[in-house]
Amino acid sequence: MKKRRKKFRLNVVIQYYSGTNPECYRMPIHEILMHLAWMYGLEYWISVDHKFSEEFVTYEPEQPRGTSDLIYYRSTDQTRIVAKDLRQIISCIFDKSSLLSLRVEVFCLVVKLLPKLPFPQEYFRPLGFPFVESHSDGEIKECVYYNYAEKILLESQTPQLN
Repeated sequence: MKKRRKKFRLNVVIQYYSGTNPECYRMPIHEILMHLAWMYGLEYWISVDHKFSEEFVTYEPEQPRGTSDLIYYRSTDQTRIVAKDLRQIISCIFDKSSLLSLRVEVFCLVVKLLPKLPFPQEYFRPLGFPFVESHSDGEIKECVYYNYAEKILLESQTPQLN
């Protein structure tokens, strides 16, 4: 009998400090976090330029804040990781000391803040890479990660040579 894992949610913040151009870092960081969702079977949504209320500011940052992105993760029956391990992986990938010189910080929000940031009604569920299900307004659509769509189209139009 397969052991059932406890379902969890995890929110990740990407903080771009004042004077940093988020467009320089946004795509590679988002790609890493989307790939984690695919690898471990997590539903996710990315809120770009998320507006946090002042209640979320729990410390005085070393650098003035600019804009932030918020990534919502939610486990499913197909999830292949526990929350503690996912937090550790994210912490190791986005080591604070290496990103601060870029004026970017990536960190997981504390669990007690989850009720204040409910999982959105609009989200993605990874399928076989690079396909995802898009859930929006009660509709479910199969989609392709945006940067892989062109590659798939080109491969389907190119005859295979032996």
